[in-house]
Amino acid sequence: MNIKAVGIILSVSLCSSAPIMAADLSLGLMGGTNSSPYKGVDSKGFVMPLISADSQYLYLHTTQGGIHLYRPNQQFQINLFAEYSGTEFKPHDSDNHQMRLLDHRKPSVYSGLGITFNTGAGRMQASVMYDVFSHSNGWISKIGYAYPIQQGALTLIPSLSVQYNSKHQNQYYYGISSGEATRSGLSSYQADGGLFPTIGLTARYHITQNWIAQLNGQYTFYNNDITDSPMVDSDYALSASAGIMYHF
Repeated sequence: MNIKAVGIILSVSLCSSAPIMAADLSLGLMGGTNSSPYKGVDSKGFVMPLISADSQYLYLHTTQGGIHLYRPNQQFQINLFAEYSGTEFKPHDSDNHQMRLLDHRKPSVYSGLGITFNTGAGRMQASVMYDVFSHSNGWISKIGYAYPIQQGALTLIPSLSVQYNSKHQNQYYYGISSGEATRSGLSSYQADGGLFPTIGLTARYHITQNWIAQLNGQYTFYNNDITDSPMVDSDYALSASAGIMYHF
């Protein structure tokens, strides 16, 4: 997890300090592990701040910050946002000698529009975003659904989302150019755009009125546009994390 990039989003979102400082605010710390679909790359641990701040005009949720363009009530909102994506391939992280001869695929920040609709039947979200650093020149769209289940101090939030990566997005992170193929001995690969789903579960427990413990787990299923790449040796990715935060 790139803490520097998270800091960039934090700085941008806090540029109008008065509105955000009046927000509903929670701060904490989270640690966890992410598996990698890349050949020869082991799971990686991370530690990062947990931040949740929401005001009339601005918001910040750890890796995503933005502006409420339209929010007539707590049930519906349209946001302009910037979001950090930690998808990355570092050649030296792989223990496969051919993979170590490929180019670095960098993480990036994406900007776009998002819609959130909260009802008694759950929370629905949709977004579309573009790579503002132009590493991939690609774009991503997502739709998701989550249903909070509260039992006393414990809240369980199962979720399901589907993400679409554009052709350029998949090509940057999973394609292999002819030059890389010649250098590494891996077959060249031209990726197409495609859909893949993620299921998740979040558990939040109020230790006290202000202290909250949180557990998160996600399982992502990759489609053939990704798994057919010679760079990839897994058709899924797992993510798990635990954290604690204080609600002011």
